[in-house]
Amino acid sequence: MTTQDLTLDWDGFKAVFKPEPEPDMVFADDPVALAWAAYRVYLANPANRWADFADLEVTEQDRVQAQEIRSYYTGRILMDTMKSKNPMSEFRKKLYGLLIGETGLKKKDIGLLYRLPYFYVEDTALDQVIAQTQAPKSALAQATIAGTFNIIRRVQVSRRSMEFVQFWLQHHKKTEPFMIAVKADNPLLPLLESILQHGLPISATAHFKIHRGYHRNRGFYQLSNVELAS
Repeated sequence: MTTQDLTLDWDGFKAVFKPEPEPDMVFADDPVALAWAAYRVYLANPANRWADFADLEVTEQDRVQAQEIRSYYTGRILMDTMKSKNPMSEFRKKLYGLLIGETGLKKKDIGLLYRLPYFYVEDTALDQVIAQTQAPKSALAQATIAGTFNIIRRVQVSRRSMEFVQFWLQHHKKTEPFMIAVKADNPLLPLLESILQHGLPISATAHFKIHRGYHRNRGFYQLSNVELAS
């Protein structure tokens, strides 16, 4: 044995003292249905966010919704895998395994399960935006735009780091989609929503963006510096 053998660089040390693998979590019911039940409870009572799965009662509608989520994401992941030359990300592997019931979930990954309904609502809302609009005809990096906008979808975007609200909009004279993103705790959020709901004219700076993920072949315009038009 040498001094180097006694350091953490020695592979033998790592093998001898390898930590025990973390066991998979055990759920009393279908974990995806439980996740939707927690989301349903939150919609009814926003103060009750991230309800303990042990306290939830899964309804038949929760099970139906869980099956829709499974079908939606397994189909999408398989389609992306066939189209892409890149290997599947660890996140997608974990999600796919959970959806088909072949991979358990560790305690540290419980956030993925809790946020799965939010991802589903966000992704299906974006599908509707794509279906109701057309791809931008130009890709100007930045331009000023004014007019009235109709709300296509209001979407809550839930991430571990931050919560946002996205307003997906269509200009009264244009066919491409526009989007305003606002932090969920912004005190001016209700005012902006009221302005958009009443169809008041606004002016803003439009920034061309490309969708990430499934709709990565489509572009949109994100609005900033939003103010009432004179």
